[in-house]
Amino acid sequence: MRYEVELSSLPLALQEAWKALQSPVKAIPNLRDDCNNVGHWRHHIIAPALRHEKWSAARGEAVRKIAAETRTGPDGKPVTITDRTVQRWLDAYEAEGIAGLMLRARRDKGAQRVVISQRWDGAVPFDEAIKETIAESLKAYIRGLHKEGTSAALIDTLAADRLRQLTAARCDYAPAMPALTFKVPRPLIDAERQFRNVALFKKDRKAYEDSRPRIFRTREGLAPMQIIVGDVHHLDICMMRPDGTVAWPKAIAWLDLATNRIWLDVVLLEKGEGIRNTHVIARSAAGCRSISSLTQCSTKTPTRYRAPSASRAWMPSG
Repeated sequence: MRYEVELSSLPLALQEAWKALQSPVKAIPNLRDDCNNVGHWRHHIIAPALRHEKWSAARGEAVRKIAAETRTGPDGKPVTITDRTVQRWLDAYEAEGIAGLMLRARRDKGAQRVVISQRWDGAVPFDEAIKETIAESLKAYIRGLHKEGTSAALIDTLAADRLRQLTAARCDYAPAMPALTFKVPRPLIDAERQFRNVALFKKDRKAYEDSRPRIFRTREGLAPMQIIVGDVHHLDICMMRPDGTVAWPKAIAWLDLATNRIWLDVVLLEKGEGIRNTHVIARSAAGCRSISSLTQCSTKTPTRYRAPSASRAWMPSG
């Protein structure tokens, strides 16, 4: 024996539980990010009508009352809902449950809808192949501007002029088109922005190196004095030279990565003199002679102070 009941006669909680089991799960990934807010808001609106049987006079009266009120939408703006819209939401809920009330994502989401711009695409007489050819030439030109570090405002002007030239080469009446036809959208220009790293590499090497990903290193397993790093520090200690002039000594500092032991080689320079490669190399060589178990050393001094790699590597002197 099997008993059947009309779904609309059950309590709302049981109706929702049944519809959740019947709703296709595969439809959920196609919902928009804000689908939950809109779906539950719509369900709240039609809830009074759901209490009544479908096609009943009571439900029709409830639908008319819903349509007669001005409500606040999920975005906070006032909205008026028509009878037809309320009925459509009721049909969607009864067919798919709460998922039927949620917003769907566009089927062409993420797909390119225009080649260059909607205005340009509609104005030129080219087929899709020629449009794509012009678009690729324009993108290559924009990449070159980014590589030279051209300002954004100038790229807008130059890209529009370049698009006019590319169009005029294939269309006789291109010079008569309005200037706005050749305005290049900002997203198309920004899509090539990663090529500005070339300009950064050429014109500001320090900023380029600073922007590079860092390598995670660990000191685990290091033996004492296995790896030493060095740097040059300017000391805020005033000293008097024999001739009475004031001098500030420089410190070539060394750090043992395994033990965090630090020691300094202090250098008192002549007037107008700075730390040179010879100073760093001399201190490195002295360390090589005094430490027999050392296997590697790395200096972190500025580039102008760095010695050749062979001089920076501290190896046992034997």
